[in-house]
Amino acid sequence: DTVLDVGCAAGAFVLFGSEMARFTVGVDISGKQLQLAQERMRTQNTTNALFIQGNVEQMPFPDGSFSRMLCKSSFHHFGNFQVVFDEMSRCCTPGGLICITDLTTYDLPHITMLIDEIDRLIDVSHHRRLSTEEINRLYLDKGMEVLEARITESNHSIREYQSHAIQTPENGVKITELIKKALVRPDMQPYIFIENR
Repeated sequence: DTVLDVGCAAGAFVLFGSEMARFTVGVDISGKQLQLAQERMRTQNTTNALFIQGNVEQMPFPDGSFSRMLCKSSFHHFGNFQVVFDEMSRCCTPGGLICITDLTTYDLPHITMLIDEIDRLIDVSHHRRLSTEEINRLYLDKGMEVLEARITESNHSIREYQSHAIQTPENGVKITELIKKALVRPDMQPYIFIENR
């Protein structure tokens, strides 16, 4: 198999996949992330992987270049997610596999709006979460079969969650205020809560 990781960040999956695939490629817009990926690749002596800095809306690959496509935890960053999916579809071989894993919306729109607001304060590159239905529709609108859709839930402390990006002090204050307001709203309790009260 040939594998493409779209929005590969520091390349963890590309290097993991290189142990099983004939060749793996990661593409990302961030030069800093790709520097980390290159360093990891050298440290691990990986010879069947490649990292390319580029726009995932216009990827520099011929049609049908990869038999496996992955986008892990990046779709919520894409303002033009349909264009990105179109590019993934174009670059995938007929009969290949396309996998998207990402944060998704909650059942209630006002919960999703709050969480998206917090996400944008934590990481300015966050655009919005898609619903499971929106992700499935990307496949179905292209006549593709959704082979598997899996939903997992996990709890994170807000400090742990904030640590994946750097915030301005002002945004840190705004996040704290939003959390405080959410904690006193009964409708938010299943989503934002204090453990071990």
